[in-house]
Amino acid sequence: MELWQKRVNHQETRQLTSRLKKARFFARCSDGKDLSLGKIMNKTINGDTFEIMAEMPKKFVDLLIADPPYNLSIDYNGGKFKKMKENDYAEYTEKRLKLVMPLLKDEASIYICCDWKTSVIIGNILPKYLNVRNRITWQREKRAWSKRKLEKFDGRYLVCHK
Repeated sequence: MELWQKRVNHQETRQLTSRLKKARFFARCSDGKDLSLGKIMNKTINGDTFEIMAEMPKKFVDLLIADPPYNLSIDYNGGKFKKMKENDYAEYTEKRLKLVMPLLKDEASIYICCDWKTSVIIGNILPKYLNVRNRITWQREKRAWSKRKLEKFDGRYLVCHK
């Protein structure tokens, strides 16, 4: 059969491309079982934050970019997060922060993503542990929840140093 006569099944092509991308991604990942520095350096670590961080090497993080759940009830591809009361979310945030503090080098920098509501909660907890140096705020347009209407969202990074 001539090449020009072959039919291309685009769905199969997309599925194959997706599988190849996942395979390359997971080749760069750690399964979270061996958390020695040599096994996790320059890797994405898959697992429960509260279980894995307690087992990680101390004082090895130079830069931490954290993107915690924005206290919304949402399904992250099967990992569900349920909106909490503000006090409960503050406790949840502080629990994570206590686990990450021993992992940070003395001169580490931290960028924490948050929305306008959670930035108030997180922003009140951070000074107990870190020096908050700046807040970066931006606005972006995004189609969300409504495909007809273009909505504006703001995002924030809280910039901290140990």
